[in-house]
Amino acid sequence: MEAMAQAVHQGRGVRRKTKWEELLLLASARGGLFSAHEAHTIGLTRQGLQHHLRRGAIFRVARGIYRIPNMAVRPHESLVCAWLHFKDDATVSHGSALALHGLSVKPAVHQLTTAYTRWRRRRVPRDVELHFAPLTWRDLTYVDGLPVTLVLRTLVDCHHSSMDPERVDEACARAVERDLVDAGRLTSARAAPRWLRPPLPRAPPSGRSRRRHR
Repeated sequence: MEAMAQAVHQGRGVRRKTKWEELLLLASARGGLFSAHEAHTIGLTRQGLQHHLRRGAIFRVARGIYRIPNMAVRPHESLVCAWLHFKDDATVSHGSALALHGLSVKPAVHQLTTAYTRWRRRRVPRDVELHFAPLTWRDLTYVDGLPVTLVLRTLVDCHHSSMDPERVDEACARAVERDLVDAGRLTSARAAPRWLRPPLPRAPPSGRSRRRHR
């Protein structure tokens, strides 16, 4: 299955990719995992998903999350599943981002940040600690197919969170030692007050209320 995804990626021929081939490309970066929302985005209908389920081409991992078998399992699989729950609305952040950047051990729960206030009123998985803060593409990078806050943003977020200050200081020291951040810029960023951040975008009320953090 991975060989097929690679062949699609190399663009053999000039014919247009089928929806199944687009799904292979999408899922290959995450060990075969994808969400129903992503499948619908590329044009695969609910009936199409059911067809692939019946023929054994995919199987359900959790509600709205599927896997294409015979693809090598990538690291951080449970984190990928947690992120997929938010339909591209969230970014890996705080302690989870520290772990992906190799600056600390992974936390007991998956930590994500969203800029969308509608998630204050929606159900959040029990293994997720959801933070609310503005994010732009300048704050992000990708690790193992996941959107992750950049090292500097991650360290500043952790500094302003309830994380053990000693753990934050250790992560900061590692980042500076590895030349991942500039020491002076990091010191200034940690000292800046949080109220300087712009306000969160608003969204109409939707779903049941369950705020997991902040």
